[in-house]
Amino acid sequence: AGWWLSVVLVACSAPLKATSGSPTLYRSGHYLVHTTLGPVETRILARHMDAVFKEYQHRFEPFQPRYPRAMSLYLFGTQQEFLSFLASHRIPAHNSSGMFFMHGQLQGLATWTQARSRTATFAVLQHEGFHQFAHQYFGTGLPVWANEGLAQYFEDGVLVDGGMKLGAANGRRIATVRHALARGRTIDFERLLAMSDAQWKRIVISGAEQAGVLYAQAWSIVYFLIHGEGGRYRPALDRYLHEIASGRPSQEAFADAFAAHRIATLARRWRAFAGAVQPDELDEALRRMEFLAEGLRYLFDRNPRHVPRTLGRLKRDLQQLRFRTVYTHHGLKLETSAMDGSVYRYRIARGTVASFRLLEPAAGNLPPRIIASGLDPQPMLIWSRTSGGRLVHAFAFR
Repeated sequence: AGWWLSVVLVACSAPLKATSGSPTLYRSGHYLVHTTLGPVETRILARHMDAVFKEYQHRFEPFQPRYPRAMSLYLFGTQQEFLSFLASHRIPAHNSSGMFFMHGQLQGLATWTQARSRTATFAVLQHEGFHQFAHQYFGTGLPVWANEGLAQYFEDGVLVDGGMKLGAANGRRIATVRHALARGRTIDFERLLAMSDAQWKRIVISGAEQAGVLYAQAWSIVYFLIHGEGGRYRPALDRYLHEIASGRPSQEAFADAFAAHRIATLARRWRAFAGAVQPDELDEALRRMEFLAEGLRYLFDRNPRHVPRTLGRLKRDLQQLRFRTVYTHHGLKLETSAMDGSVYRYRIARGTVASFRLLEPAAGNLPPRIIASGLDPQPMLIWSRTSGGRLVHAFAFR
């Protein structure tokens, strides 16, 4: 089994056990978990990250950790708890949904859960968790474009029967890169590969649209090097990462690993790939199911006795309200509207189009579930409530 397999079975972690002397400190299979959440929610998130961590290890099997310290995971209920904790260690985090941080001897992966779906929390943890893993296994040598590109690649992964399916072509990032290419706003390929952490940070904190392009382009290049042209660049990327882990400077390592491919040729082929790649059917369906879930949540909160039980009724109610959501990321805005008929349908392989279905709620105090039959894996949007009674949704796959 190699780094690039699409699905790998991963065993679930053992039940969490409270560490003696502190009711808010738990030890999972791979993390020391510091939490203000209830025990059920803590177990769900910690076990998820145990499975994700095993996936990191499997994909980078030849690599060994550089530091003996335990991996710390900080889970907070509210954004204010998250901000206050980091501020107490002089770490600014106001524009962050979660982060891997280092401050002296303190390091960890931190996020909060309030006011967002469990799926969104999983995505943050998978992204920032890769940064934590990369520091542990690569040290500081991994260049920022590869670190962020790979973090986003893992961010898009989904757990299926305890294993992680990777490789979904993210529609939002594809659209961002394609739009930037059409306007001549992408960053020069060679400049991006040589970009320092400080240069990257200056663009990100500027708040400019280019920040969103920067992240999307890094993901697109990583995705191209893994999947482009039948995977012809995977061996070179693998060698490049091994060279980085051994301490070789990034540009030297890249020149050596990709010696058979000129930079200008790689850049041209990446642009052609980025302009032609299509969003993955599963990724597209999940984004639309997220939108429908937000609509269901809004209607359920207004009147749980009259929540729609069929897709047709849901469509009618949302369109009467002219319901819409706006996704904002690094200065870029993507709007989804209930008036767009495509949000109620999804693509299956070979171009077949199907409609989502609403299923009976799992309990009387929950909205209907949503299913996309015919996809592999098949996603079902499910609902639950936190220990504080907050309604959250997540995806289950089979």
